[in-house]
Amino acid sequence: MHNNNNNKKNDDKKSECSDESGKWNDDNDDDDGGGGRKKQQQHLVCHSCKMNLKNYKSVDVDAKKLCISCFEMEFANRCYACKKRIRIDQMEMNFKDFYWHDYCFNCSLCGASLVNRCFAFNDGLLICPPCYEKEMNLECFRCKEKFKDGQRVFEFDKSHWHEECLRCVRCDYPISTSPFIQLPQSGDFMCLECYEQMHVKLCHKCGKAIKSEGVECFDTHVQWHHDCFSCSVCGKHLLDSSTSAGKGDYACKDKELFCGDCYVKKYFRKCARCYHDIEGTKHMKFINFENLNWHARCFSCYRCNVSLVDRGFVILADDILCPGCARSKIN
Repeated sequence: MHNNNNNKKNDDKKSECSDESGKWNDDNDDDDGGGGRKKQQQHLVCHSCKMNLKNYKSVDVDAKKLCISCFEMEFANRCYACKKRIRIDQMEMNFKDFYWHDYCFNCSLCGASLVNRCFAFNDGLLICPPCYEKEMNLECFRCKEKFKDGQRVFEFDKSHWHEECLRCVRCDYPISTSPFIQLPQSGDFMCLECYEQMHVKLCHKCGKAIKSEGVECFDTHVQWHHDCFSCSVCGKHLLDSSTSAGKGDYACKDKELFCGDCYVKKYFRKCARCYHDIEGTKHMKFINFENLNWHARCFSCYRCNVSLVDRGFVILADDILCPGCARSKIN
């Protein structure tokens, strides 16, 4: 069924072919007594039939004046029902590329007016909902029950559905008035939200569908919208960020994005003695004890500065001491 919201007068034609004031020309001014009036009258003729337009309404089309009859002969649409032209002063109904007088826009079976009503257009015939259901003897494609008088009929690909029967195959939500997809293999219907969740990549940050090209971080197989590709700590946009590590520098760990600065602060170990980052931990020897880290070169006694690597040590008041210095300090 189609909603009928296409009734209108031929105002579109009028606006497209009117003069600069947007009104019909009414060239019946009185003579001003000068010679200019006689010269003006030479131009007040229809460009097509040459009729004198004095005291007649006219239409300007591409800077050419046409009488109403010539304008309607050339530009007016023909009624699909009676085949007559739809005049400027008549109400016009249209559907797709077809046009009707408002008084011709009737059900082909019972003759009821379809102005401001739902209708079906089947094999070139306008049909009101009651006649359509009676003549077609429709049954719901899903439940196989006949349609009762007054029930809404939803039509898709030559099949008919009750409003409550047209549901998403995945979430079972009614989709009669919502966007949906018909699955090519099974023919089932799926709401757009479920289809995107199953078949469209979702942004790792906002969870919404990536309808255009997304951004993927290294080999994570996870994508983000361009606008969502930002540091998970400070929110800095990483496709145009400027950090101390260099423009556009970022890292991805556990499928989370970090700018260079935030990644260093969160994951790089800092030496408890010199407070510099312990970088490249896979290749550099470092010492770890109770959540404290030291470069190997910094892991030495705070008093005698002897290296404590592979040796025993004592921590007193946050100081690392060799056993000898520790005893001296205690005594």
